[in-house]
Order: sequence, then C-alpha cells, then structure tokens
Amino acid sequence: MRVLFTCACGKNSEKLFQDIKKDLGKKVSLFGCDIKKKIGKTNLDHFYKVNFKNDKSFLKQIFRICKKNQIDLIIAWADKEIEILSRNKKKFKKINTEILLNNYRLIKIFNDKFKTFQILKKINIPVPRYKLLNKNLNIKKILMNFGYPKKSVIIKSRYGIGGRGTYLLMGKDYKKFNWFGNFGREKKFLRINNKIINRIVQNNKSILMEAMNKPAYDVDILKTKDNFVTSIRKRNNPAGIPYRGSKVIANKKILKISKKIVKKLKLKYILDFDFMTETNSNNPTILEINPRPSGSVVDSHYKGKKILTKIIKTFMKN
Repeated sequence: MRVLFTCACGKNSEKLFQDIKKDLGKKVSLFGCDIKKKIGKTNLDHFYKVNFKNDKSFLKQIFRICKKNQIDLIIAWADKEIEILSRNKKKFKKINTEILLNNYRLIKIFNDKFKTFQILKKINIPVPRYKLLNKNLNIKKILMNFGYPKKSVIIKSRYGIGGRGTYLLMGKDYKKFNWFGNFGREKKFLRINNKIINRIVQNNKSILMEAMNKPAYDVDILKTKDNFVTSIRKRNNPAGIPYRGSKVIANKKILKISKKIVKKLKLKYILDFDFMTETNSNNPTILEINPRPSGSVVDSHYKGKKILTKIIKTFMKN
C-alpha cells in the first residue's frame, strides 16, 4: 500500500509517520508533499516539495506524483487542498488513486462556518446563537440583542482557519474568558467603537456569535463501511494556540452528537469535530466540522485510537 500525505511538514507529522511504519512495516510505503521544505531526518520513503501558485498548478503536481509512484491512497491535511482534491476525485480514480475525502459539496459547506451552522440546524444539532453580519446592519443594536456588554461575544470570519480572524468583545463577564488568546490569530477588545467595528467586520464574511467557554474538545473520527471509531480529546489549552497537548476522555453527550452528525450527513473517512462549552449550561456544543485529520490526531494515536493506521489497513483489505 502506497500512501501520500499532503501538508506533510506538520509539527507532529513525523511522530505519526514513524508510528504508522511501526504498525504496518513493509506493507506500507509513505510519501509526503508540502509547500515547505522538509528539514532533518524523515520517516517518509520519499518527500516532494510542491508550490501553490494556483489550483491548477497544485493539482497537476499532485497528479504527477501519484502517477509516477502508483499511489493507492491520498490523505489530505490542509483546508485549501481538500477542496481542490475532492473536486477532482474522478480524475485520480482513473489512475487507481483513492482520495479519502467526502464529496466536494459538503467540503465547501464545512469550509464556511456560517453554512456549517445552517446545515447543522437543519438536522437538529444544537449550535451557538449566531448571525451573519454586514455593514448595512445596525451592529451595535445586534450586539445588545446578544447581551453585550453584559455578556462577552465573538466576531469571527466565516472562512477563518485555526482561529485566525477571531475577536472576543469582552463584556462584564470577561474574567470567565481569561484563557482566550490575545496574539496574531485572536484578539480581545475591552471597549469597542465604530472604528473598531469597521475594522473587524467584513461584509457578509463575519459571524457574530455567543462566546463559548472551556473546556474545548477535539473529536477524531474514523468512519468506513465496517468501522466507526471516535477519540474525544480535551485540550490542555482551550485556545488551541500554542498547542499544549490533550487528554483522551469519555463524554456521552459529545459521542451522541458526533454519531448523529455522521449518520445524518452520511460522512465517511477521517473527520475532526471541534466542540466548546456553553457558558451557562455547560453543554458541549459543536463549532466546526473539519473533513480531514486534525493537526493533533497523533495524541489519539498514542492513546491506542490509531485512526490513520486503521484506515490504511481497511483499504489494504479491499
């Protein structure tokens, strides 16, 4: 089995490649590619540096790598890459390369936080209170309707990745959110004015939502015809950045919600769900669906939930 990992220069990727090799030995050959240069020793059998000038150029490079190396499976890790690859699954199928991604329509939805909330509401999954903003609206009035400044609220980009473009507008309850980051990806504002609102709100690209609280959870999921495996991890740092590890736990509420989403939306392969906690009720609430492995899936791997090993084994049997 010959497997290609995109975005193969992740912080924990080498640990994962090493562990997969230990599990599967000579039954698997691992290939990787990234826009970055691989530094130091690697557990991959071969690494390719690719560029991302545009979608067409990236697709051409990945296709060439797969054809040359007779790749059986592609496991994609980056949000932009998965859109391109999911749209071209049939092209790769012709050279016997299977791309482990859900269909393009769903991936487009999941890469848009507003549309994700919309589709989750349709299948009766609880989501935070939210509203799509534009500059024609009376934003100060909407903020008051969300309980601000008594309650803290979040303004975030509907297309943001990894917490980028997330702003906490701190209300009188701001001490509850001392864990929230305040660096390049995330910002806190104790007081706001029209100038700040105009700077952080993008027309039809910003979402206002109630502020969720800790604990925060990552849910790693494997779904195939014969397998449904979940690993629920409580983050040591709720903000996620800098990453400080996580602890695998049991949580019946999160498991029930995750199973319902997978079943109702007919999802498959490897998924990463992000949950946080409602401030008042302490109920876990889903915030994101990522149709790819999480960057910290290695934590699940070391706790015995070897999701990536399991999915490669599944395709070995087919």
